[in-house]
Amino acid sequence: VSTQSTGFLSRLPAHRMEPLLSHLNFLFGYDLLDSLLAPLTALLPISQLRVAFVLFISFPLSAVYLFLKTPEARNLYSILLGFYFGCFAIGTSIIHSLLSSLVVYIMLKLNAKPALIFAFAFLHLWLGFAHRVWTGDVNWTMDWTASQMQLCMKLVSLGFNYHDGKKKEKDFPFEKEAKEQQLRDSVPLVPSLLDFYGYVYYFPAFLAGPPMSYREYKTFIDQTNFPETNRPSTIIPGFKSLASTMFYCFCYLQCSKYFPVHRAALNSDYFRNLSLFDKLIHTNIGLFGERARFSTIWGFCESASVLNGLAYDKETGRWDRMTNLRQLKVELAESPRDLSENWNIKCSAWLRYYVYFRVLDKNQKTTTLSLFTTYFVSALWHGFYSGYFFFFISLATYTVVGREIRRAFQPLLKDKPVLKFIYDRLGNIFTVSFLNFSAISFMVLTFTDSVDIMKDFYFYPYFLCILGYVLAQYVKKTFSSQSSKSHAQSGQEKQKDS
Repeated sequence: VSTQSTGFLSRLPAHRMEPLLSHLNFLFGYDLLDSLLAPLTALLPISQLRVAFVLFISFPLSAVYLFLKTPEARNLYSILLGFYFGCFAIGTSIIHSLLSSLVVYIMLKLNAKPALIFAFAFLHLWLGFAHRVWTGDVNWTMDWTASQMQLCMKLVSLGFNYHDGKKKEKDFPFEKEAKEQQLRDSVPLVPSLLDFYGYVYYFPAFLAGPPMSYREYKTFIDQTNFPETNRPSTIIPGFKSLASTMFYCFCYLQCSKYFPVHRAALNSDYFRNLSLFDKLIHTNIGLFGERARFSTIWGFCESASVLNGLAYDKETGRWDRMTNLRQLKVELAESPRDLSENWNIKCSAWLRYYVYFRVLDKNQKTTTLSLFTTYFVSALWHGFYSGYFFFFISLATYTVVGREIRRAFQPLLKDKPVLKFIYDRLGNIFTVSFLNFSAISFMVLTFTDSVDIMKDFYFYPYFLCILGYVLAQYVKKTFSSQSSKSHAQSGQEKQKDS
């Protein structure tokens, strides 16, 4: 256990803390685990190796859930392993999750409004982000804010779900999708403390996500997400999911070795001296590898959740309740909507249900303000680095432009399969290229570094966005005027016939 990234605990007298922590490390086996990981420190820092180990070991340990017969036993198993591995990965900083979740539980008991829970959860997370920015840390390191990001979504969603559980029929939104979600995930009663902390510390998803709704976790521990008869086996689906995860792990390791896109690599003389064509090749392959890294991280959680049964949905018969990334569909995305539906799926759903559909006009409808508010909250949720805001503002802009292009061109492509195929392929090339270009700011974290590197690409996606928007307006105006003329001529002919 380390106090390196802890708040007040790191300021306790070292001569008192170090002997205690040394005994705890030996007692709980953390020294042994670190010694097993030591040979791999040439590949990754020890903080990241600890997380990787926890994600990997969560798969076989999830099989134990299959032998636990009561909800109480499953909750205790979630709590004990979640807390144990949390201490191993982030040290005494785990106290942030313990105390912040306790505060939210008390707020639920006091019937606090979900907006207050939202404000508290985000304020606590933002203080952690602010500390990182204040200390000048511009390199990604594993600290308590990573797991707190996942917990923040869980706590906020539970606050809204409990509020939705007390709504009357007339109080639900008019949007069909929003209403169905609020009815599906509503929680009529405050959970027991055991259920609540089992939900908080569910160990396959505690450190890196993805989050699940409380109702999803509750049906898992009660085993009501399976049919009463003919229960499907989790073994084969679990190992299939693990095999896919290992494939993307291999892709990440190879891409990161030969086409690195971390901050130091993109700022290196080697990369800056490449030709424009070579830079495009390097960033597109390298960022494919970065997406494979997330497929690996979330894939381990998904595999563990398939093996223990949480991922199963008896309504659809699919094992996708913890699916967070469909990378093949991301690589073949033809629009920003395709990206949001297949990338960080659980976070996108959280933003959609608890931000986008909660920012409504007086007619209970979503607007462009809903869209930009959602992207802004998404940027704040990721951190305070200017590169995050640059990335999400770019995506929001491209989403608006993409909508205009679709509205302009899709009516012209009806019954024209060849042109539709060309349009879709161009959409895929531009969408993925724009994603990779924008992701540069996500990797280097600072606005100045982002602009400095993007200059080498001549900001080409932004000029294409402007061109696409102007062209869409021209096509809509031309098509509208031609349609009006044809309607007028048709009306005159009918009048003559009469």
